[in-house]
Amino acid sequence: MKSTLVIAGALIIGLSGCTPLGSGTLHSPSSTVTGAVAPTTEEAPDIYPTPMDFKIDVIVTKENCFGTAGCNITYEIDPNYVGTRPIKTMTKKRYRVLYEINGGDSPQSNSFVVTNGTSVHGDKSGTISTSGEEAPTLTATATRVIPEES
Repeated sequence: MKSTLVIAGALIIGLSGCTPLGSGTLHSPSSTVTGAVAPTTEEAPDIYPTPMDFKIDVIVTKENCFGTAGCNITYEIDPNYVGTRPIKTMTKKRYRVLYEINGGDSPQSNSFVVTNGTSVHGDKSGTISTSGEEAPTLTATATRVIPEES
């Protein structure tokens, strides 16, 4: 079995005139190849932040309530990176973070862009409508992180 493996390896890397030895080393007239396997290079896997790496606070800046007709709430988001790996060491330097605002009559989706791990760009404010007499608590959740080209 060992000889078969060594011979197959010799055929893969194209050596001719080789003599298999018991140690897994091939000798040819001009070179020695150990292990009979061509070297491979492995690239480090891409490292990206995940939605769980972001905490997004919602700050209500204005509430207009109309009794039983409901409320219009104006808000701003305050996104924070809370991941354990430094975002500046990630593979890409620009990420679009998709998020959802909940607490209104229907969820609202939006996004912001993080550049170089420190700058946040995009529309960080919005208005959401609610039904009922009291304004509910608004929450924001990151739903997806998309790496972008810089």
